[in-house]
Amino acid sequence: MKKTFVLIFSALLFTSALFMTGCCGNCPVKNGAADSKKSSAETSSILFPVAADGDMISGFTTSSGAWAKSKTVVTTSYDSEKLFLRFQSFIERGKKLKYGGKKSDDMAIFGGENVEIFLCTEPETGKYFQFAVNPEGFMYSALRKDPSWEPENVKVKTEMKKDFWTMDISIPFKTLGLASAPAKGTVWHVNFCRNYHPVGYREVSNFAGISSYHDTKQFCKMVFEKKGSQSRIFLNSFQYSPGKVKAAFSLENVKEPVSIEIIRGDFLHKTSNLPPSGTVTISAEFPSSYIPIKDMEPVYVRAVNSITGKGLFSRKLNVTLEERDMLVPDKFYYTAQDKKVSFVVEHPRSVENSAIKVTLSDRDGKKLKEGVFSGKGSFDISGLSDGSYVLSAVCSGGRTDRLIIFNKKPLSPVPLKKGARLALKDGAVTSGGEFVYLITGSSTGKPLPKDKFFNFRAGNFGDMPYSAQISGTPGKKLVRNPKTAYTYPEKAKYYAMLDKHFAKANPASPTFHRFTYEAQIPTFLPGKDRKGYMEVHSGKFHTDLYRYFKAKYPSLLFSVQTDASGWVKELVDSCDIMEVCPYGGYGNATIEYLKKGLPNADKDLNGKPRIFWTGVTIPNNKCRKGEELRAAIYLHIIYGSSGTIMHMGHGALPASRTRLWSVIRNLNAEIASFYPKYRSMPLIADGEAVKIKADKDYAMSIRGNDKEAIMVFVSLSSGENKVKVDPVGDWKIVSGGKSGKEEILTPYEARVWYLKK
Repeated sequence: MKKTFVLIFSALLFTSALFMTGCCGNCPVKNGAADSKKSSAETSSILFPVAADGDMISGFTTSSGAWAKSKTVVTTSYDSEKLFLRFQSFIERGKKLKYGGKKSDDMAIFGGENVEIFLCTEPETGKYFQFAVNPEGFMYSALRKDPSWEPENVKVKTEMKKDFWTMDISIPFKTLGLASAPAKGTVWHVNFCRNYHPVGYREVSNFAGISSYHDTKQFCKMVFEKKGSQSRIFLNSFQYSPGKVKAAFSLENVKEPVSIEIIRGDFLHKTSNLPPSGTVTISAEFPSSYIPIKDMEPVYVRAVNSITGKGLFSRKLNVTLEERDMLVPDKFYYTAQDKKVSFVVEHPRSVENSAIKVTLSDRDGKKLKEGVFSGKGSFDISGLSDGSYVLSAVCSGGRTDRLIIFNKKPLSPVPLKKGARLALKDGAVTSGGEFVYLITGSSTGKPLPKDKFFNFRAGNFGDMPYSAQISGTPGKKLVRNPKTAYTYPEKAKYYAMLDKHFAKANPASPTFHRFTYEAQIPTFLPGKDRKGYMEVHSGKFHTDLYRYFKAKYPSLLFSVQTDASGWVKELVDSCDIMEVCPYGGYGNATIEYLKKGLPNADKDLNGKPRIFWTGVTIPNNKCRKGEELRAAIYLHIIYGSSGTIMHMGHGALPASRTRLWSVIRNLNAEIASFYPKYRSMPLIADGEAVKIKADKDYAMSIRGNDKEAIMVFVSLSSGENKVKVDPVGDWKIVSGGKSGKEEILTPYEARVWYLKK
């Protein structure tokens, strides 16, 4: 008698309309290295529908998060000895498949049509197995990335049909290192993938909806159960056009009250009273409010029990936008030299010929300027006091609020102290004994303007007096064949080369030494008798390297960098400072992804001083808007980072995006105004100094002593967020916000509150 298992996926659905207020990591992290975090919404695990002896999952998305053209259905089951999977891979009408590989473990299997299975049987260690099968039944297998692992008694059968092909595989639990089937309730991390390859193009999709197939932390979760879910809900098709989503679902044996929800930003479309079976097509229209100034954003589609709230189905789909927010200011920061704030007004779809009212207000809601505009517009800003203001556009088609910051004088760059060396203290970086936040841009892509506003030199950026620096190390070589990897000389020769390099280093300079950029890339050393190369584990290689040279040069600081968050655990013991791009740091929905990526990175870093990377023009030069970049860096601070490196590659940043340039130019001075004191004080537990009430998601951290405190706060809503901060006991808010008064924060607004007793 076969049993079934249930698939669980942790969806990023931080929408106040959907969840009760809850806690998300608002306790001090062990080791005291990171700050407290709090979220007003809690992630829920979604139980995916399964069916006994034919339990099915579907809804594959591409590596960019878009709905896959190629439909793939996976049937799952197991008994006491084996795991059974069936892939049904559909083919577009009139298309002919291309596939390769004529033997086991033939890498040519990946050059054409195939399906892949990833089974992480030990989520706590990250141990996983990979299988890939092409339509002719030839299989590649690996333990992690080691293809020398040969599974025993795995049976594979494939069959080509008119409109699809099937692949059946049975995997004995013994070949996975288990004596028998896992006990009921056992959780594996898994992913199922389809590499659709008709002649002429290729589409890569997977069930977990991730971009890195080998990052087990992003896998979905598989829970072994005796019985599967009875209600089956499948998303058959998904279409997006400006302001509208059209989705078709098929329902089978749905005996519970179900609602289907479609969410974009803070807007929710809900359809209830669904039939127990059949096909349902749902069209959802969204207001033209708070539309990102970029080209992609996520839309969430989910089905829940209308009474219990239990999740039955969930998909996150990235959509290409063909519309713009109706209000786009030219900058984020203004000075008296600017004389005016200029903006562009875009008409929403529903009000093409109507003029839009634009206002400039202070943070108390008092209107200072007002006018009706179509196209370009501006307000004179003479007479404004230093502080933040809200630029608003309102019409029958929606509303948009944009934060602007005004300072009569330009913010001054903050160089490091002359002759100050870098050191580590309490899991953070200091310069001359003072905590410092290092911020710069990476050197690929378009150079930044010549303004000397960075405190940290990386590549050609931040060329200002007394800035900190990253120093590379010699000896390795990046190759592309037979695969992308770093090759090194034999150990003795390489260590001697580094020894000579580090012996010349000045331990008193404001420098740290990076062993490797993208240290997750495969590592190759000379083979036996110096013939060819052999791959070694990159994590162990770098850990051994660091331990040797740290013992010999204890005064030097060392780092490694990785773009793969799943590698943090492997590399965290190989450096003094970890440079990492948290999951989502390069994603097109920055804040949505960082909600998930930063807590995971924080956990794996285990108190290690860290510098986070984030993309400015990755995956493309329309991806970031000013609010998101600023909020991302404030989130880095909340999660204990000692700096941010902004990646400027992959398309560069057009000069026309002055609002984003404006943020980049001023962040160093803005953060330096509070960070040294903020980081020097101990963590204050949530609720001891302030109580916060917000109607949307947020993150915060507060540090202080017995006299003063500083709270860093980020609204995680893409729309407005109503926030009320009430001081506790003798604490009083002296600046940054109003005490006990509800304030409306703009999309992704980052703010600093100052408190005293």
